[in-house]
Amino acid sequence: MQKKVALLTIILFFVSFCSTKKANADQKFWCISTSELLNNFPHFNDSILSKEYGDEFIEKLKNYDKTFKISIKEMSVDQQSTLNIQYDEFAKLIKKEDSDALFLCKIWANKNNTNFEQITESKVGKDNSK
Repeated sequence: MQKKVALLTIILFFVSFCSTKKANADQKFWCISTSELLNNFPHFNDSILSKEYGDEFIEKLKNYDKTFKISIKEMSVDQQSTLNIQYDEFAKLIKKEDSDALFLCKIWANKNNTNFEQITESKVGKDNSK
């Protein structure tokens, strides 16, 4: 009986530890939508091309791009390897539940102090089919 309890405790600890290294549903939604947004606005660093979108929007994109690159560097150090991930492939990897992409997503979302309550509220009651 004690062996079963010890084994179950170890399994529970292992599962909870592994799950903390991956993004949750809110973080995945944010990472996918933000990386797709950055992918769809590839010239946000070009001041002439980006003027029409507004300074606040462009500053957010620049910050997201900066924190994405910082997150990749941190993960590269953590894994002792060089990562080269682009926004379009990043979104695809998250959708495929790739563990490295989910770990990177968690890092990136945490760096941006994203307000997931606000994101959830913005998703509720929206008809995006139009």
